[in-house]
Amino acid sequence: QYYNDEGERFDDDSYDGYVPAGRKPPIGLSIITLSMVCILMFAVLPYIVFRKKRRRKKKEKRKLVEMTRMPEGISDPNYVIMRTEEGDFTIEKKIDEYKATFSSICRIDKETRRLLKYAIPFTIYSVSEEVMGSICLALIGQFLGSKKLIAYVLVMALVGITDDFLYGCMDANTTLCAHAIGASNNFLAGQYVQLSILFYLIPGVPILLFWMCYVDEVILWLGWGDETVAQHAADFAVIYVWSHLISPINVSIDQLLEITGKEVVTTVIGLVHGITTTLILFVMFLTNEDVTLQLVAVVYLGTDILFALILWYVAFGRGWLKPFHKGLFSKLSLSNGQAVKRMFKTCVPLMVGSLLGNIEWTVLTLFTAHLGEGEVAAMAILGCIWEIADCFTSGLGDAAEIRVSYHLGNNHPSLAKLSAYKSLVMGMAVASVTSVFFCIFYSKIPRLFTDDEVIIDLISSAFPYLAIGNLA
Repeated sequence: QYYNDEGERFDDDSYDGYVPAGRKPPIGLSIITLSMVCILMFAVLPYIVFRKKRRRKKKEKRKLVEMTRMPEGISDPNYVIMRTEEGDFTIEKKIDEYKATFSSICRIDKETRRLLKYAIPFTIYSVSEEVMGSICLALIGQFLGSKKLIAYVLVMALVGITDDFLYGCMDANTTLCAHAIGASNNFLAGQYVQLSILFYLIPGVPILLFWMCYVDEVILWLGWGDETVAQHAADFAVIYVWSHLISPINVSIDQLLEITGKEVVTTVIGLVHGITTTLILFVMFLTNEDVTLQLVAVVYLGTDILFALILWYVAFGRGWLKPFHKGLFSKLSLSNGQAVKRMFKTCVPLMVGSLLGNIEWTVLTLFTAHLGEGEVAAMAILGCIWEIADCFTSGLGDAAEIRVSYHLGNNHPSLAKLSAYKSLVMGMAVASVTSVFFCIFYSKIPRLFTDDEVIIDLISSAFPYLAIGNLA
């Protein structure tokens, strides 16, 4: 796999004579599988969900009988006395009137518009971020050669494993902050922002410093590249890792602004950030023939610092963070036992879930290094395409996370459930359109990233499976 027909090893920038390790998947089987997944998602699962929901409501109605008279001392009309079958009495808050029926889920109402208000800028930002990342990947492959491309991909994969795990703290921050703001507790929201930063940095600093010092030895030990690839990876990682040490501060403030209705501002800043980074790299590659991966890492780090300062300047200058100053700066959040406990209980499952949800592709990319250099390049490009597709639904997921947490903090569980169901339906519709698009243009999309026919053939052969995976 690493040698041509004459037994000579490939040079850095050519795949002439390369023999791919795998076989093409059967297109007919892929189409049948895609159809079965669509039927399962749109027919079977909704039927099961609503059937279980009806059964649960009937069971709750049998168990709880509302009393007609409140006892002395309790006159709040928002509360009722509930009696169980065993004879026990509990005081319960009246459930709001929002019900998640099929018609209410599909109806374009106020909650749908609020979901879209968050989802549209989130999706634009996520898609643009991945597109800019794909352009940077293509520039590195075109101007620096396959060795440096592989080194770049391996560093992104290894550091990405750490970032995927620790990013659960940021997800917990979104959920808990929205819940606190929904309950009108700005001090607690500020404490959660501070905690999310500390929960990321305390374990993250030693792990990221390890990658900074030993990423080349890890690559050689696992056999994922030769000494040239390992050296390029070490040169890139020693600077690039610092970007991940800055990101939790930037991301946590960005999330707080999004929750408070400043999502358009954060989206614009993110778009300008990605465009600026890509333009700098493009001009640098065109005007300088001696560009190295270290210089690429310097550009990433410099733009991250610049736009983090811009975000903080805008947020503080306009007074958007003033309601949260006391929670952010006046008290060390680690001394707030209840907040630490709640953050820990929320972020640990999210950290594990984030790791399991994102590590699969990273591990597959790393294992692909054993198949051959062509497969690594193809897997890297395919990963970028899949990430772009995933962004179209992740924006809806982020919007639902904010809205559901807000409704729960505001004591509206039924409306939270309705918002969650609406985001699921819209997400499946968007994912289905994206998968159909992949099936139609599976032979043309890879040509946007590379002109090498071997790599294009490898990517095209995996597109039917990508379409199926996108629905999941």
